[in-house]
Amino acid sequence: MSTSATAPPGLKAKRRKTESFAWVAAIVLVAALVGGVLGQRFEAPLADRVLGLAAPPPHPDVVVVAIDEDTVADLPSRSPIDRQFLAGLIATIDQKRPAALGVDLLFTRPTEPLKDAALRTAIINAAAPVVIASAREDEGLTAAQAAYSRDWPGQRGRAALPRDEADGMVRHLPAADGTPPFSLALTTAAGKSDAMPRGRILYADGAFPTYSAKLVQHLPEAWFKGKIVLIGNTLPQVDRHRTPRIAIEGADRGEIPGVTLHAHIVSQLLSGLSRQPPPVWLIALSALLAAMAGAALRPLAPLSSAAVGIAALLGYGAFCAAVVTLTPQLPPLATPPLAFVLAAAGTLGQRWRRDRRERIRVKGMFGRYVSPRVVQNLIETEADPVLGGERREVTHIFTDLEGFTSLAETLEPERTAELLNSYLDGIVSLVHDAEGTVDKLVGDAVVAFFGAPDVQADHAERAVACARAIAVFADKERTRRRDEGVPLGRTRVGVHTGIAVVGNFGGNRLFDYTAVGDTVNVAARLESANRAVGTTVLISAATRERASGAFRPVGRVLVKGRREPVMCYEPVTDE
Repeated sequence: MSTSATAPPGLKAKRRKTESFAWVAAIVLVAALVGGVLGQRFEAPLADRVLGLAAPPPHPDVVVVAIDEDTVADLPSRSPIDRQFLAGLIATIDQKRPAALGVDLLFTRPTEPLKDAALRTAIINAAAPVVIASAREDEGLTAAQAAYSRDWPGQRGRAALPRDEADGMVRHLPAADGTPPFSLALTTAAGKSDAMPRGRILYADGAFPTYSAKLVQHLPEAWFKGKIVLIGNTLPQVDRHRTPRIAIEGADRGEIPGVTLHAHIVSQLLSGLSRQPPPVWLIALSALLAAMAGAALRPLAPLSSAAVGIAALLGYGAFCAAVVTLTPQLPPLATPPLAFVLAAAGTLGQRWRRDRRERIRVKGMFGRYVSPRVVQNLIETEADPVLGGERREVTHIFTDLEGFTSLAETLEPERTAELLNSYLDGIVSLVHDAEGTVDKLVGDAVVAFFGAPDVQADHAERAVACARAIAVFADKERTRRRDEGVPLGRTRVGVHTGIAVVGNFGGNRLFDYTAVGDTVNVAARLESANRAVGTTVLISAATRERASGAFRPVGRVLVKGRREPVMCYEPVTDE
């Protein structure tokens, strides 16, 4: 035997609460996990957007000297850049008294000896500190290239930039391990910043002053004096880097030369700005808390939960805006909203599924005591049942099983119950199939009506068809029981159409949905009259006028309680 079937109501309720809590806990954990995993994927791109809106202006002490197409057009080769030209460029810029000069070009192999010597001399003789870009073997150089690069005079700065593995974007400041990053080496040489913070690169909102290397000799000293000057390659398809601005400004403007990217980092160091991304533990904790908050919407009504959920998301957006505005910290941006929405949707869906299952259970349970049509009407209208009724034309059916009381006296109680339940189930099913309403079961008698609670224009047609079906069923049932040795009697049916008051009658504590009026009395008298005239089904003239099919006039039957006799008909087959 099933434990749940025999468990007391209190234990069942406790078990349902435990199961519900387990469901909610599981949904919270799944939402936190999925929100955390997916949120990690969206945290960086969403932070790109936020940082783009709060981007600082470019620092005025950063200048870029570009080796562009105009420059290389007059040089003997595009790569490597002519070192005699570079020597003259460094000397010219040095005369304009910059704070520091950075060369974002890798010198990994010798060229013409005289030109190499001229460049070395220019670096050594420069009054301003000169920082040369470098790289290591683990950054793509061979051992010979790395050794040759280290042999150059001037200070060293690692030019390598970290890329996100997910999309190849350069988002994070380079780490200062071993040789300092190129940008930090420049600000340190200029005596303006000697520490590299950890966190995001804050791309400046605007362009740095950028001059073609070909024109530097013609530019005024004031444009370079006291500034950090970066010399680098801006040729297309050479030393280009994907930045978060691709998503905002498009690939053409979002993919920038390495020298420009270093300029952004130098600008950030000079401005003393930093943005710390949220640590992993904070993202995980925020996902869990947000999922719990989303699950807390479960007890609310749908509209209320939607309103509270939207307000919570807007509130978290305002909180994130305040954190970004007032602190250097970046809060988790994507993970909490995602975990919140997933948990809210999951728990609300689980609640809807539970409520739907409960509605089906209640509907099925009460449909065994009250007509399913009545239960369905209450569910669809969402109205509470109230006492009272309305006048409605309906058609009543009244059935009775002949001789059942005497038969029951000869059978065991269990056998009698089985026999009666099978018989009544068949008749009730036929009424329900015809979309009728079972009013009540009185012993072996069934009282039903058509035309309420739903308005049915063809209620008489439905009732007559149902009466025909009941007669056929009862005859088959009688034959089946006779073969089992049980002398089941005939079933008589009366049908009448008239005005009744249909609704809830009784008291405030207990009432019944029924039809009150003379209609049911006439149907009952017609059922009884079948015995006298030798018929199975009798319908009144009022019903006959509203129903189709073949009928045989039986005559006028004097019904108790009426002065005038009722004209009756018997439904017959169309032959």
